[in-house]
Amino acid sequence: MTDVLLVILVLLSIVILLMILFSGKKDRGEEAVRSIGDSLKRLEVIFEQQGKSLKDDFQRGRGEDQANFARNRMELSKNLENFQGRLEKMRETIEVKLKDIQVDNNNRLEEMR
Repeated sequence: MTDVLLVILVLLSIVILLMILFSGKKDRGEEAVRSIGDSLKRLEVIFEQQGKSLKDDFQRGRGEDQANFARNRMELSKNLENFQGRLEKMRETIEVKLKDIQVDNNNRLEEMR
């Protein structure tokens, strides 16, 4: 995006420069050329600053994303451990109930004999 803006500004500057040169007044043209040159230098500095700022923002964003991903992994791990514990308790409860049912069935079977 920055490259596109730079190209557009350069093209506009060239068009303005050509218009000034063909207007016929040399003194005004030279002054305008200097003014355009100064403006281009200022634009270059601004673009460099913006580029550095964007790089810093992207780097900071990547760092924040990595921290968020780490927190999400930790939270997911805790949730899975919690779920595993609850599932194990359910399994134990079902196992106990099943043994009780088996004992009860065996007792009833013995009574029937």
